[in-house]
Amino acid sequence: RRMPRYWCHGHRCKCTPGYTDFKCDADINECGQMTDNCDREHGICKNTFGSWECECMDGYFGTERSVTVKK
Repeated sequence: RRMPRYWCHGHRCKCTPGYTDFKCDADINECGQMTDNCDREHGICKNTFGSWECECMDGYFGTERSVTVKK
């Protein structure tokens, strides 16, 4: 099931986090804007639709959204 990309309160609508534009159909590239929290030295940010994930470099581990730590 897809999550709605916007929510409205009265006559004002706002895009859900990760989306922008008039119809909330443009993905925000959090990696390009560096608004993610991936480790800049040992992690690689991967933009996804409406979000982002961290990928660890060889020899490091962590979660999809955390700073990586050495094994």
